[in-house]
Amino acid sequence: MKKTLIIIAMVLGTVCCTWAGKPSKVNDLARQYGRKDGFEVVSMGRVLISALGVAASMDKDMDKEDRAALNAFKGIKKLTVVDFEDASEADKNSFRGKLESILGNMELILEAKDSGDVVKIYGHDDGKNLRDIVIYCPGEALISVNGSIALENIGKLMEVAQ
Repeated sequence: MKKTLIIIAMVLGTVCCTWAGKPSKVNDLARQYGRKDGFEVVSMGRVLISALGVAASMDKDMDKEDRAALNAFKGIKKLTVVDFEDASEADKNSFRGKLESILGNMELILEAKDSGDVVKIYGHDDGKNLRDIVIYCPGEALISVNGSIALENIGKLMEVAQ
């Protein structure tokens, strides 16, 4: 299921959705639980994301698919990954309850099921852009992507990926 989560994050991680104040609540929750045993939290800020983009753009062997993905990532400001699969059941349940309370105010964009595992993508699109997305795999992990991306870039990315 983690492979499915990573694939969805790579393809749809650029799909960012908006809702007032919610990304910071998800990130605050990640920071709070990151101190607990069994929780692993990795955050990348705008500087690192921009540096990776610059380094990737220097690759002369980059194909159309890679360029489309790179363009899609330009609007991302922060990426936070939380792995809580190894947390105690009590901590998992507490984290899930608080997270699902935050996500309850968001639109469910996509739900994918694979062999009993579920990945949910939450957020809101304004018709032109998608901002601040949360990719959530209950019981295992979440990815919070803050920023924005034009829907046309997502379309280009999907075209080249096929």
